[in-house]
Parts: sequence; structure tokens; C-alpha cells
Amino acid sequence: MIPLKEARFWSVEGERVRCHLCPHSCSIAPLRRGICGVRENRDGKLYSMNYGKVSSVNVDPIEKKPLFHFHPGSEVFSLGSIGCTFRCLHCFVPGTFVATNRGAHRIEEVSGIDTEELLTHSGRFMKIKDVFDHHYSGQVCRVKPRYLPEIVCTPEHRFLATTHPTSDRIEKVEARGLKKGMFVVVPKKKRSDQNEMLDVKSILSNANVSPLDISSQIELTPRLARLLGLYCAEGCVRKEPSRVNSYSAIFSFGHPERSYAEEVRTTCEEVFGAQARIVKEQTALKVYVRGSAFAILLKELCGADCKTKKVPEMIFRSTPGIVGAFLQGYFDGDGCYKKDYSDAITVSKQLAMGVYELLLGQGVVPGFYEYSPPERRLLCGREVNQSTEYIVRVPSAFDFVQGRWIKEHKSHYREDETFFYVPIWSVSEQFYEGDVFNFEVEEDHTYTANFAAVCNCQNFTISMASLSEFGTNDITPEDVPRLALDNGCRGVAFTYNEPTIWHEFTYDACKLAKDRGLYTVYVTNGYIQEAPLRELAPYLDAMNIDVKGFTEHFYDDVCKAPLQPVLDTVKLAHLLGIHVELTYLIIPGKNDAEKELRDFARWSASIDPRIPVHFSRFHPDYKMTDAPPTPVSTMELAKRIGQEEGLKFVYLGNVHIPHGEDTYCPKCGALLVRRTGFAVSQVEVKDGHCPICGEDLYMVQGKERVEQAERTRLG
Repeated sequence: MIPLKEARFWSVEGERVRCHLCPHSCSIAPLRRGICGVRENRDGKLYSMNYGKVSSVNVDPIEKKPLFHFHPGSEVFSLGSIGCTFRCLHCFVPGTFVATNRGAHRIEEVSGIDTEELLTHSGRFMKIKDVFDHHYSGQVCRVKPRYLPEIVCTPEHRFLATTHPTSDRIEKVEARGLKKGMFVVVPKKKRSDQNEMLDVKSILSNANVSPLDISSQIELTPRLARLLGLYCAEGCVRKEPSRVNSYSAIFSFGHPERSYAEEVRTTCEEVFGAQARIVKEQTALKVYVRGSAFAILLKELCGADCKTKKVPEMIFRSTPGIVGAFLQGYFDGDGCYKKDYSDAITVSKQLAMGVYELLLGQGVVPGFYEYSPPERRLLCGREVNQSTEYIVRVPSAFDFVQGRWIKEHKSHYREDETFFYVPIWSVSEQFYEGDVFNFEVEEDHTYTANFAAVCNCQNFTISMASLSEFGTNDITPEDVPRLALDNGCRGVAFTYNEPTIWHEFTYDACKLAKDRGLYTVYVTNGYIQEAPLRELAPYLDAMNIDVKGFTEHFYDDVCKAPLQPVLDTVKLAHLLGIHVELTYLIIPGKNDAEKELRDFARWSASIDPRIPVHFSRFHPDYKMTDAPPTPVSTMELAKRIGQEEGLKFVYLGNVHIPHGEDTYCPKCGALLVRRTGFAVSQVEVKDGHCPICGEDLYMVQGKERVEQAERTRLG
């Protein structure tokens, strides 16, 4: 087991730490990680969580990187870890509720990696594999379905949605692509077929209270569930002013509700053995239940007062009969029955969302409304504060106790055995700055946001996998050159994921590899700050840098990062004497405009016209299936543009075009390196120059390397 490694390049900002490795400069809260997912704030220090964690290794031809002018024909030991500095922020704002195995909870409060479970689109609960939170500044979408609470998220977050409410027509649609006339998907939770016991002893021991005369376990019956519902509606826990560490539970009803008061008194005495008495006061009929153990049990299960109320966790895991009894108690205590509907009204959003989730489980999509009254009003001659009220509305045609429709009712949503399909009322955008949150969920890779099914972090590949999910092996920096030499390799390449994010390990390994006479390579997106690149430069021989597009719009839209830091890396790496080659993946409709290709080629030539440029053909993949393969004609156009703008070495990758990957002398035209795929069948180069005319080919051969003093002369 490799010990935890403290990161390099960070500073302290109160409880947070700021990472200075890549240009994101993440400000990371305690026990959280940056955008890369592998640099964590622990006790006010930044740690590299993937130090020595290798997810992939292979022996590759150097041409596969691709590096065509660096030790052509040699083999390189390639390895990669987990993480990436580019990440699409598919996230939700704080206050969004997600359905967990403990009920509906705010997204910022859910953090149980490998222990807590989220409801997925399949109606089952799956474990959380990773939790992400980032600072975000930009537009967010406000998605308002007809019945559900409003959902606010970044524009790229994908919903399960459809224009035809059937399960075989569901698509993954970005929030900004949702529109009126579409339906979001609400999964139907698998119903429980058994009830839980109320573990009194465990609940009270967690609160450091002795159960005294209360049984250590009590069966969760409809009678008890109804009592809990009545408490959520009309109960509270108060500290006894005349006794130290003594508490009482109080239920408050209207004068006409004596039957409820009698029911509460009898249930408390018979089920819990608690002493209860009914007191008629001026404005209410109250039931006082003595006993700190009973009071604290209710507080732990349901909350202490109107603003902290919640549905007890065990109710969510109970049978429809228990759920129905709880709901009946809650609506009887705090509901408003009308001819066409029943309303449950509370100032606790946690409670409202819990009741909403229970009703979904009973088989109906209730309405959800928020009402913000004036902050203060006169009541019985005195001024009182008023809070936002949350209203959950159920049609009277639906029997929520039995979980069935009792008469015909026209609903605007649709349903089948698996989903409810809820129509979208509106989608709008506004500016937001603050924290946003997301999860990685095992297997289904979905969860719910305010009850609508959404995709989780959509990058399931190696670059975005979490350490808790993706299998890794431990390796030490000393192992790297040894394994490279054992496999007959001439060098070491850090690739597969973004090598910058495990800078501490690659830095240590590169130094040791150089000591053993091996060359070192980065295959990178170029998103690194100047200080760590300068630190690494004396031990890094070559970089293939992806320039993924040549407009800020493309980088902002696809990479969620600015373009300029990448361009700065290319310039600095070349200045430091690192051998540089560039790759540009041409994506139809995204970055294939002739002007953009020409601007990129002209810029590359301005740095050094000898820098090899690899135009690579796009093929639809999981993360981007909405674009077709790059036409061959576009590939040929890119090569012609590159040559017209002065680039001496332009190659075409991922496409079979005769001589598209061969190297010709730009001066005399001689064929110098012949390639078929990644295989090199001919190398006619002498000391990096054309053997015929002596042209400098910007090519490193054999054991040639740029001297450290030359690399750092400008640093």
C-alpha cells in the first residue's frame, strides 16, 4: 500500500485549499476534491489521491501517441491513472432534493460514498460511487415540470425525457434542450413487502439517552405510523424549563379535534407506556406527553419543531399500508380537504418533499407549490413572523391511504408500469455563481433531481472514473523504469488519462526514468500552470498536446475550460526545449469550419513551422454521438490548409488515406519515413535531417535529447 502523498502547488485559504496545478485553480472545501476528482483537501492539506494508482499499462509504438518525429519505430511503456482537468459540469445547485434510501435529502447533504444509495431510473436504489462539488459561474437552466418542484442545473446536465410518453422512446436530453411539450421521467420505486421494526434502543443510544421503560424494539404498525404522521403535523418537542435535561412531547389540535387528542393519548400510553394528559387551552387542545426518552425518540425520528420536521426514514422503506397510515395521520393533522383535492401545508421543505416522495410511491404524482407570505403579520393582537409554506396537493379522486384511484380524474401526466411522464411547463435561463453538485452512481448511472430521472457524471471512461469505482494497481516511481526496461522499451509515456493530474507521481517517475537512460513523454490536453510545467521540463522529453478546437466558444461549450491556457502551454513547452507535436480532432459541426482550421494552422506555424500537426478523424463515441464521422474531404482540406499556412509536417490520423501518415522532406520531397497504421517500415533520416538535402526535420532519433540547460535557459 502506497502511503498518501501530499500534493505540490497549493495554498491555504481558511478551511479551504487552492490548487495551483492546472488553470482551474480549484478552491477545495474540507474532504472535497477538485474538478479533476483526485486532489483532496484533508485537514487543511492537499493530497494526491491517485499517487501510484495505475489503471492502465501497455507497451505501444511511439507512433500511437501520436509522435511521428520522436524516436520513430521505438516502443514506449505507456501508463495512466484516473482523472482529468477537463470536465463537463453536469451539476445541480444546492437545495435540489435527491431520493435516497433514507428519503428525499438536499443534494449538498448527501455524501455517503459506497454506503448511501440513490434511487435510479430503474426504480431501485444503487450505491454512490463518488460525489462531486465545484464552484460554478455561468448560466443555469430553470426546468419547471407541471407537477414537480422546479429543477435548477447547469445547461449540459442530461435528463431522461421524451416527446412520446412511452419507455421505448426515452432519450437523454440536455437541460437546455428541454422544451414545453416534452415530458420528464419520474421512476416508480419498487414497493417494499415487509415492515421494519422501530429500533428504539439504537436511536436513543445515538442521542445518548437511556430508553428507560420503552421497549428496545417496537413493531411498526399502522397505528404507530399514524401517530408519527400526527406528530409531523401537530407535534413538537420542548425542553422542560423546571427540570435539567428533561423534555416533553406536545401535540396541538383544534378544539373540534378531541378525537385526535384522545387517539394520541391512548397510543402513547399503550405503545410506549408514556404518561399523557389532555389540556384544553384558549386556542388549542394539547396533549402533553411526559418522558424525555419518548420526546427525544420523536425528535430523532421526525424533528423537534415545525421547521425541522421530516418523514421518519423507516417509513420510506415500509409497505404501502404503513405509508398510507402515516399519510392519513399527517393529512388529518395538517391537511386541508377540499372537494377536488387535499392539501398538506408545512414550513419544512424536508417534510414536504418526504410526503411528496411517499405519495409517488403510493401511485400518484401530486402537485407541489411554494407560497411566500408577508414576512410578518398580526395574530391575536401580536406581530408574528411568517415563513415560506410548501404545499403538496393530491386529487380527491385518489385514495392515498389505499394507493388507488376511486373515481375518474383527468391528469396531465402519463404513466406506465415503470415511469410517470410529467409534462414540462417551461425552461428558462439565469446567471448563477456558487457551488454545484453531482454524483457517480454504480450500474444505472442515474439518480433523481426533485424526483425527475437524470444522468449522473456522464464520463464513465478512464479519464473520468473515480478511484472508488475504477480498478487500479499500486505502483512506485521506481517500478516505472524497471518495467519499461523489462519490456524492451526505449521510453515511458504518461497517457490514457490526463497526466497533469498525477503530477507528483509523474515528476518522481520521470526523474528516475531519465537516470536509467529512458526518454519520457506526456500525452496531454495542455491544461497545466506554468510553475509545474517548468518544474517537470528538465525531465520531460516530448509532449503531444491536444488542441481540441481553436475558438473560446468550443472550449467553453465542450471542455468547460478556456482555450488560452492550452495555447500558452504549447508555447512554453516549445520554449523550454521539449519536443512538441500537436493533435487536432476534427468534429463535424463543432470545430471543422475552414476559418477555424486555418487560424489553428497559422498559429501553429507562427510558433515553429516544423512542429508536426496531426489532424485526426472523429468517430461518434459515447460522450458525443450527435455528430457524424468526419468526411474524408474535410480531412484532406485540413491537410491542404496546413500546408498553405506554412506547416512543414501535416499528418492525417484515424483515416486510411494513402501516404497520409508518411514523412516527406519539405524541401526536396524525398519519402523519408513510411508508416502503415502504427507500424514503421522505412526510416531514412540522419541525425534528424534529410540525408539527401540536409533539411532539418525536427526529428529526435536514437538517444538524442535536448540538454537541460538549453531547456531552461529562458526560465
